[in-house]
Amino acid sequence: MTIKTVQFTHPGGQHSLNHIEKKRGIKEWNTGEHARKFLIADGQYVIGNKLSTPKDLLFWGEWEPCSSIKKTYKPADRILFSTYLHSPFLQLDKRGNVVKKKSNLNTTTNLKGCSTSCSKTCSPFQNTDPFVFGDCFFYSLCKQRHFSCLRNLDVGSIILFGSTISAKRGGPYFALDTVFVVGEKRHYTEKTAQKDLDGFIPQYYDEIMGFDTKNTEPLVCYKGASFNNPVNGMYSFVPCKPSDEIGFDGFKRAELRNADFASIAIPPFNQRKKNPVYISNNLNSSPNIIISDLAHNKMVWDRICQILDSQNYKQGLRFRYNVKIEQ
Repeated sequence: MTIKTVQFTHPGGQHSLNHIEKKRGIKEWNTGEHARKFLIADGQYVIGNKLSTPKDLLFWGEWEPCSSIKKTYKPADRILFSTYLHSPFLQLDKRGNVVKKKSNLNTTTNLKGCSTSCSKTCSPFQNTDPFVFGDCFFYSLCKQRHFSCLRNLDVGSIILFGSTISAKRGGPYFALDTVFVVGEKRHYTEKTAQKDLDGFIPQYYDEIMGFDTKNTEPLVCYKGASFNNPVNGMYSFVPCKPSDEIGFDGFKRAELRNADFASIAIPPFNQRKKNPVYISNNLNSSPNIIISDLAHNKMVWDRICQILDSQNYKQGLRFRYNVKIEQ
């Protein structure tokens, strides 16, 4: 059985800006370690059994290409609270090719970047994973090389992306930024991604991911279940807040704790696992995995929705980034 609930940690810190970026008001394509961004983008959120009209939504997520800085905050804690408000965009040249550039590298390239840390032999531009823009979410790379279980998730599996918050910051708890429900999947390698994922991924996705064309390791590209195409009533979404309700105020990421799921039984498939939990309050880099089924996952998904509603978050989706053409 490969239906699972996966608690997936990624770095909780935020991007800083160098003096050139501050002067220009633009955060350039990230060439360092992954980090979070507090984002504003056009999107929709769920209201009952329908979606809102498109509007500006505020949310936490990953966007490694360029972003315009719309507001600067002065938080007491740079892990918990937003430092900048980013508006995501993708730079294209006049021919419609994605442009990756970094002024302090003195380079401009349309080559596909490496998918992990940079080296001298490949482009160092970071990927965005999970990708929450467009009609469906996508997850295709992060940690799959190191944890084979992440390449074996069936439709109906749930991946909860977020970061561990320590006790000194009011935790321990899990700061949630993305709820990903697997809707479809396709096997691929980075070397043959263009052919393997043809017709499956959205425009520019392969450039944004920067697949390493030298890597032949088998991987899986997951497409998230959507509001219009749910799995057992479940769909992918991001906790968000509409700017027309709260202005441009920053806020913390949603909080999940082990105790929040005490009422949901752990499926019997996990009997060999010591002290299995849906949410670990102190999770390190290794994913926390519960072998599940559609019925248990629906209970977990419903409980997450209840928790987020109590914390005044909306279920955001269909986010759009901006496209800019070089003059």
